[in-house]
Amino acid sequence: MQHRFTGIRLLVGNCLLLLALQAQAGVAEFTDRASYLAALTSFGADNLNDRPINQAAPTQLRNAGSFGYTASVAMGNPLSGHFFSATGRADTWLSPSNANDNLNFGSFSQGVYAIGAYLFAVDAQFTPLTGQSLTLSVMDGAGSHSFSFTSDGSASFFGLLSSTPLSSFTVSAAQGSAWVVANEVVLGNAMAPVPEPQSTTLLALGLATLALCLHRRRAPLALKAAPHATAF
Repeated sequence: MQHRFTGIRLLVGNCLLLLALQAQAGVAEFTDRASYLAALTSFGADNLNDRPINQAAPTQLRNAGSFGYTASVAMGNPLSGHFFSATGRADTWLSPSNANDNLNFGSFSQGVYAIGAYLFAVDAQFTPLTGQSLTLSVMDGAGSHSFSFTSDGSASFFGLLSSTPLSSFTVSAAQGSAWVVANEVVLGNAMAPVPEPQSTTLLALGLATLALCLHRRRAPLALKAAPHATAF
């Protein structure tokens, strides 16, 4: 009886721990585009190359495949607030016209759980900078999350996959003399967040404990209290 009580107590403890992990909002980070795409059930990309190389309205309606979204500017200077497309190697980038402006992505269509893009910083001549810190903020169904990302040029990728639908994503440059740039925005969805290795291990432990307890409960009680053989 003591062994059964101990097993049940261990099972309850593991189940509570697993429930606590499940209750936490899962946000997985990616700095590799291939790994980011592999984690999605479906995705769409917006390469931004249809935009003219000039200033445009501060809020734009965009599409990444079947997913819709808006791109806008949070003004750090009342005289600015427009997008400006820079071109590098025949590729159109998206950047605010002022170094103090942030890039905002929001108004996502239904089913957007993930956003990723090539994110980096440039100088006034739109030359990509290395070693620049970017601040990333995301809002999902569980609240707000903040991340720091060091950009090392136009090939620097950052992506996020949430366990709940996204509502907004903001990118800003930590340095006032740098302009934040986004390129090839990829939106996607997933049926469930990517599990972390620790969560997978705990889940396996909980299932093993459950199986052990069920096995003990099904063991015939007669084996534990078998009568002594009678000699004739």
